[in-house]
Amino acid sequence: MTTRALGWGGVAATALMAFYVSVLAASGGWAHLADQTQSDWWLVAPIAVAFGSQVALTVELRHRHRAHHLAAPTGAGTGASTVGMVACCAHHLADLVPLMAGGLVINLAAVAVAGRRLFHLTHPTTGSVSCAA
Repeated sequence: MTTRALGWGGVAATALMAFYVSVLAASGGWAHLADQTQSDWWLVAPIAVAFGSQVALTVELRHRHRAHHLAAPTGAGTGASTVGMVACCAHHLADLVPLMAGGLVINLAAVAVAGRRLFHLTHPTTGSVSCAA
């Protein structure tokens, strides 16, 4: 994994957390932000880490296979992260922890798929060995 990919992953995770902080602070003030962060950190932190991981893997995949036009599976995971974070901020409307958990599951699945693609790009003979009878 290149330093560039890791850097973009860190920027993406930080940007997602900045969005979370700004929406919560704007909707209910700093006390509301502190309360929500304290109660939802166990969902918010993994979502941000998974989102940053997706972005880092995507940057690495694009770097390694720009000529092959491989698309990494970040679209669904990114959308789920955004929806989960916005839903968390609108928690007064309903109990949306299941939506955030769903976003985390989708993020983890996207990270697994992107990681598998990256592994197969790094080890091209893995999984492609055929047995001739």
